[in-house]
Amino acid sequence: MLSIFPKLQAGDKVFVAVDCVANNTKGFIAHDFVKWGTRLCMKKGAEFVATSYWCFEDLYLSYDEVLAMYLKNPVAENVVIAALQYVHDNLQNGTDYFDTSREIQNFIDLHNSAGKNREHFANELLMEVTRALKGNGHFAITKSVGAFRKSAECWLRDCSDIKENMAQQQVINICDKKCEYCCKDKGTVDKLIDLDTRSICKDSGYQLQQI
Repeated sequence: MLSIFPKLQAGDKVFVAVDCVANNTKGFIAHDFVKWGTRLCMKKGAEFVATSYWCFEDLYLSYDEVLAMYLKNPVAENVVIAALQYVHDNLQNGTDYFDTSREIQNFIDLHNSAGKNREHFANELLMEVTRALKGNGHFAITKSVGAFRKSAECWLRDCSDIKENMAQQQVINICDKKCEYCCKDKGTVDKLIDLDTRSICKDSGYQLQQI
């Protein structure tokens, strides 16, 4: 921003894509940056445009199906159930879940790094929940590169494409017998539409099915 400010002219537009970062991560405060950028652009007669994104962790933590699948899991832990339900409900209601509530603090007691900030909390909770669904298929969501093409491909990829890379016995034992995903045996479009209608995506002005 400092490097382009001297070059700005009246009528220019500055577009900034801000990831869903914590309020204060290593001294960077997203809200202050947006306010500062807006003021700088106003002085030059330029327009400052900043996006408002949900991170993928919040997207899936708000997804009704993630909650439903975890509640049916025989290895579901009470502390994790309480945290997931609390986060899910707050996201659906548009309220901040990262607070001092018992549900949040009990989960932080299990995962110390989750207490660092909201982003770390969401990541730890989503990994913990989806790891427990692994017996049903490739549902474990992580921040690793290519996660949605490998460990978490069941959420997005066409089921028939996934099965092509599995042994027939695996398909029978995992996909046919164990999988309880509501979008079982469906394609990418159907999976996106379900995420669209049963997560915080439903409140967005831009729907995933438009991609």
